[in-house]
Amino acid sequence: MRTFLLMAATTLVVACSPQTANSGNDVGAPPAPGLAQGEAGAVAEPGSAAATPADAPASAPLAVGAPAVTLTTEEHKMIYALGALAGRQIRIFDLSPEELSIYEAGVRASVQSTQPVVDVDSYAVQLQQLALDRRSAAAASFLNRAAQEEGAVKTTSGFVYKSLLEGTGASPQRTDTVLVNYRAKLMDGREVDSSPPGQAASVRPADVIRCWAEAMQMMKPGGKARLVCPPELAYGDEGAPAGGVPRGATLIFEIELVEVKK
Repeated sequence: MRTFLLMAATTLVVACSPQTANSGNDVGAPPAPGLAQGEAGAVAEPGSAAATPADAPASAPLAVGAPAVTLTTEEHKMIYALGALAGRQIRIFDLSPEELSIYEAGVRASVQSTQPVVDVDSYAVQLQQLALDRRSAAAASFLNRAAQEEGAVKTTSGFVYKSLLEGTGASPQRTDTVLVNYRAKLMDGREVDSSPPGQAASVRPADVIRCWAEAMQMMKPGGKARLVCPPELAYGDEGAPAGGVPRGATLIFEIELVEVKK
């Protein structure tokens, strides 16, 4: 019964959401194999995202900003995790408090086997479009806020570049090999890729996604920068599902240019 409830709670939102479960363990700077130099599009998957623990101490009030709940048994924790997992799947809709209450009413109707007030099946396609529209609006707002930060620059191509530490020396060219340390996150802060701890990744600007290709040519050795890359300059509409990057994802990279090898 528990398995059935979990499947029922997540099936619809999984169908609407472009995000898939993380798998795979490939690590490396975002490449763009099979494309013209620096062009955005489908790319190889980055490393797996770290999981967020759903457990909490027994008898502890949870959820700041939401109704308090006390978990007194392991089964209570499992049920809480059930809701948290469903919540992850619907984050793409960016629901307002009023919309969240409406969503909860829909869940309640299904769980309690009461008659829904709308024809649920007829809205499947529209829900997919709503998810896409909400995602696009959230991404545009996020990019605009990043561009307004002090020291940030929105490039002609459309990504936001902010220098965190200026380096020295000559900037790399497209065909140079560079050593970089980096981390990649989604807009909600989940990390989806990074260079191996203590080991810089070796790449060429000509071989990576477009926002990286442009940004590295703006940096100098020893420099650090933050990039906010819209999907058309990153992994495109295909994303990198096996690595935890949804289709059409806006990505935030922190890059350190360690060395330029001529």
